[in-house]
Amino acid sequence: MGSLLSDRGRDGMALFEKNGNRFAQIPVHGSDQAVDVTGAGDTVLAAYTLALASGASALEAAHVANFAGDWL
Repeated sequence: MGSLLSDRGRDGMALFEKNGNRFAQIPVHGSDQAVDVTGAGDTVLAAYTLALASGASALEAAHVANFAGDWL
């Protein structure tokens, strides 16, 4: 399985999956007005990777990452 998760800033995330040509738009969690984004990208990447390593699907992992990025 291959997937690509794209951060779209205040527009949330986009997930593209190779198998089945799946595409999902994930709306931003919380406020779309960023206050301090320091470390947000690192947090999103770490949460996404950890969720995948724990057995989550790419879509489930993207949702986990989306929530994690908002909790900074």
